[in-house]
Amino acid sequence: MNQPLWRNQDITLYHGTVGGHVRAILAQIDISYSRPSNDFGPGFYTTTNLQQAQAWAEQKAGQQEATPAVIQFNVPR
Repeated sequence: MNQPLWRNQDITLYHGTVGGHVRAILAQIDISYSRPSNDFGPGFYTTTNLQQAQAWAEQKAGQQEATPAVIQFNVPR
């Protein structure tokens, strides 16, 4: 019998943002900064796809004339 590959190991999540927000996000995630019109409503959005987070960071940076940044979170399941 084969064992499943998933064994409740940590999951890596990414959040695309701009460099000026990294310190505040790492100190405390505050969803009051989110927009209620986001895809799934207000919240703090992450993805398991690094390229998706990088693309989002680039988009946000372009809108704000800022430096793109991606924050990586390793979260226990």
